[in-house]
Amino acid sequence: MIIRTTHRLIRIIGAIGAGFFVLLMLAAWRLSSGPVELHFLTPYVEDALTPEDGSYRINIGATELRWGGWDRPLDLTATDVQGIDSEGVVIATVPSLAIEISGPALLRGMIAPRRIMINRPTVRLNRAAKSGYELDFGRATETGVASSELTRRLVDELLDAPDRSRPLGHLTELAIRDADLQVHDQSLALSLNIPDSDILLQRSPNGLEVQMSTAIDLQGEAAVIDIVGSYQAETELLDLVVGFSNLRLGGVQDIWTAAADFGSSDMSAAGTLTLSVGLDGDFRSIGFDVQTGKGNLTLNDPIDHSFDLDEITLRGRAIEGLDILVVDELSVVSEGASAAVGLRALGLRTGTISFAGNVAGRDIPNNRFNELWPATIGILVRDWVEKNLSDGMVTTANLSLQGSLQGSELTLSDMKGYLDLEHFTVGYLEGMPRVQDVDGRADFTQTTFDIALHTGHIDKLKVDEGRVLFIGLDQEYPNTDIDVRLHGPLDQALHLLDSKPLGYASELGLDPKKASGEASVDLAIDFPAKLALQLSEVEITAKADLTAVALPGLVANLGIREADLALDVNKQRMLIDGTGLLGPVPITLTTTRYFTDQAPFRWQYKVQAEIDAASRHEFGLDFPPFTAPFLEGPVDADIVFTELDGGRGALNAELDLRAAVMSLPGFGWSKGAGVGGKARATLVFVDGRLVAIQSFDFDGAGIEAEGRVAFNEEGTAPNRIEFSKIRFGETDVTASVVAAPDGGFDIAVSGPSFDAATIVGGDEDTGETITAVATAPDQTTQDGNLVPLRISAEIERLWLSPERSVEQVRGFASRSSSRWETADLQGLVGDRKMTRLILTPLENRRRLEIVSDDAGAALEVLGFYKDMQGGRLKIAANIDSSKILKVTGGAEIQDFQIVNAPTFARLLSAPSVAGIINMAQGEGINFARMQVPFIINDQIVEIDDARAFGSEIGLSANGTVDLSRDRVDITGTIVPAYALNSLIGQIPLIGEILTGEKGGGVFAANYSLRGPLYDPDPSVNPISALAPGFLRKFFDLFSGERGTNPKPGTSKPPQQDNK
Repeated sequence: MIIRTTHRLIRIIGAIGAGFFVLLMLAAWRLSSGPVELHFLTPYVEDALTPEDGSYRINIGATELRWGGWDRPLDLTATDVQGIDSEGVVIATVPSLAIEISGPALLRGMIAPRRIMINRPTVRLNRAAKSGYELDFGRATETGVASSELTRRLVDELLDAPDRSRPLGHLTELAIRDADLQVHDQSLALSLNIPDSDILLQRSPNGLEVQMSTAIDLQGEAAVIDIVGSYQAETELLDLVVGFSNLRLGGVQDIWTAAADFGSSDMSAAGTLTLSVGLDGDFRSIGFDVQTGKGNLTLNDPIDHSFDLDEITLRGRAIEGLDILVVDELSVVSEGASAAVGLRALGLRTGTISFAGNVAGRDIPNNRFNELWPATIGILVRDWVEKNLSDGMVTTANLSLQGSLQGSELTLSDMKGYLDLEHFTVGYLEGMPRVQDVDGRADFTQTTFDIALHTGHIDKLKVDEGRVLFIGLDQEYPNTDIDVRLHGPLDQALHLLDSKPLGYASELGLDPKKASGEASVDLAIDFPAKLALQLSEVEITAKADLTAVALPGLVANLGIREADLALDVNKQRMLIDGTGLLGPVPITLTTTRYFTDQAPFRWQYKVQAEIDAASRHEFGLDFPPFTAPFLEGPVDADIVFTELDGGRGALNAELDLRAAVMSLPGFGWSKGAGVGGKARATLVFVDGRLVAIQSFDFDGAGIEAEGRVAFNEEGTAPNRIEFSKIRFGETDVTASVVAAPDGGFDIAVSGPSFDAATIVGGDEDTGETITAVATAPDQTTQDGNLVPLRISAEIERLWLSPERSVEQVRGFASRSSSRWETADLQGLVGDRKMTRLILTPLENRRRLEIVSDDAGAALEVLGFYKDMQGGRLKIAANIDSSKILKVTGGAEIQDFQIVNAPTFARLLSAPSVAGIINMAQGEGINFARMQVPFIINDQIVEIDDARAFGSEIGLSANGTVDLSRDRVDITGTIVPAYALNSLIGQIPLIGEILTGEKGGGVFAANYSLRGPLYDPDPSVNPISALAPGFLRKFFDLFSGERGTNPKPGTSKPPQQDNK
């Protein structure tokens, strides 16, 4: 029974199901054929869409049932839908609504929309300044308040918890299809029209899910935009993820006018935006992840720069109500170069933005670096970099920034970074060669830009290290310090220092092409970084170590070689010091060159050297007293040459003469090696020509001398020497020495004392000064190495030996290269009696005459004889000029006395003449007259028929004196009681027979003097005293007239009249 009942029930249900399926299929067929008008349902649908509070009501033109496919099988479509407010004003119009009816509600007899789709509406999203967004459909009022209210009520229904008791309480989804979306945001200055937009709002457990899909026409390109998001009822925040592609950045400013304030671009972008916005329209946060294609990006102030880029990647977020911006990545790629930016900015909503950021770049070609460097950042440094850095690549770049932005005013509180440079060319000063192939690193801050040069070269000069430093970038004109250390060939270094605007090698008169050696150079340049730079504002310093230098014409037109020098130069002066060979001479050199008008001098050379004869010749010192015989051997010299303005120059020399051999030929002075001697001199030059020795002094080997020298017009030899002091031995004089055409000197001497012994060649041991006058100079005749002299003198005391002198000497004398030629000198001897010496040149001979009013004093002074007193002296002699010295002459003395003569006393000690000894040893023997004829052959003095007589005694003499051996050999006759003996001789015929000759004596003795010149042995033959005169051949003392001068060239002087 139960089984049968069950089977019947199954058959009934199956039949009903089959029937329902058939009816369903028939309904689907009918609905697929087209909508089915259901006018009776229109009031029910209007009621379902109208809120219970009556704030607005919905009017529907028609209601249709449509088949939407198996996913959405039954939809009610309401057409010509209007929203009317309580005052009957149409506040919204929609062409059609598709309403999906809730099945459960329909089973309960309620028409309740589960899903509403608005087709092809005009949707306006409006936002007034400082207010929230309002959404309305269709025809909006001027204020849009009612329309936005309708929208808000629909959204509120989706946000409210499902309420099955109300028709809208079943609503779970609101869709807008093919809408004409119009967005107007006065706060953002945004206005755009987006046709064919699809929007979907779905109820979720916590709020709403939002979807939107659309495309925007920007500059003729369709930018595809997809939006997915949700609204959280609890937080009242709308979170959206906006995906877009093919977005033309240049078209953004067409819809968002504020974008034009940032700049422009022709690039296309794709990416996503993550938005969190409240219903009040305020954004809580925005996230972004954007990539662009190739194109140009131009940014306005404060960047104000245009970039040609391959792509941009931008990732980051704006949070805290868009008050904080965080850029996690802003990467830029352009032709292989790349840069990445990180940024965090605060205060975006207040308008006073503080930020911190970092920029990193790689592989940026220098020719594009300025394209990527904004022109408004680091303007002066950027200008310098653009002008002075070329070629090469920035392999790595990094920049960290902190600062603030208010409006378009950018303020940096901190900036630092670095650039790794490779193969750069660096300029540093206009006109100077650039540094090439530079590898280095640039570190910079807000106030400094510091470029370190690791490698590079200027032509063949290699860069060891270098630095370009900008200091004070926050000032109007930052300061630029450039320091470069280089090494390489000297000619290249000089070429660098000769580059404009330096010109240092030209100032030195050097040709870099002729220089050789190696140089290590430190170049420093300091100037303000400004465009209108003046050379006066540039400070330049160069320091160099120069080795193995060969440099023509560095000092006094002489080349220096094998030198190690240090150079220090700036705009004010140049200094060179070191060691090397100047010509053949090792020297220590310091050279200073000033370039300013206020400098104490233009040039100065300081040279320390040991200068020998060859060196002096090399230096052009080929004139006395720098040549032999005056100076031989090495001299240690400290020389300072100073060049002043107007072509004037001065040379100060200090000489250490200890190692030198020096002499003054004919003056009897010499200095051997090892004997101390110092000399100083100041030489004056005009236009490179020596015109004077302004001062000199010498102190050594007993000589002190001071004076000055004037030179000839060519500056090759002195033409006048003024001695303000000459002191050596007994000499204390001043003198002037004037150069003569024959190479000698005209000398004027004056002063209290002068030692002439060495000049005349006298020997204080021989005492034979007069002989020395005649012979000493002629001993060098064959050599001819004496300096010709013409001397005029005014000397208070003239010393002829250490014991003998003449007072108040006046006169002149001249000497050729081999002998004394002329003289006329006079002075006072003894009791201030006049003595005069005259040397006169004649044809092939010279004549010497000496006269004195005090013969004894004159002979003593002249070195002949010291045991005579008084008398009048006359000496006359002819000096032959042949190669073998020969002097012929005679001496005559009248009225003199012989005293204290030991040799003479011994000669008179014979018995026959013993009575005269006392007079010879005591009060003296008076002589009325003496005549001495003589001939000097070389060093032999021949005396022939010399005579002397007085009342007490008479003498005759014949023989020789060998001056070279200091030997004497004299024979003669002594006549005692000469006055008595001579009377017999006056008797005619008998007197001549008894005396042997007229004027002879009856009683006389023969004598001889032989032996050393200063101590001969006297001998007297006493028997000869009794011999008649004709046996003794006594000389006639009375031949000739009294007072006549001896005749030169004869062997017999004139006879004495005995009256």
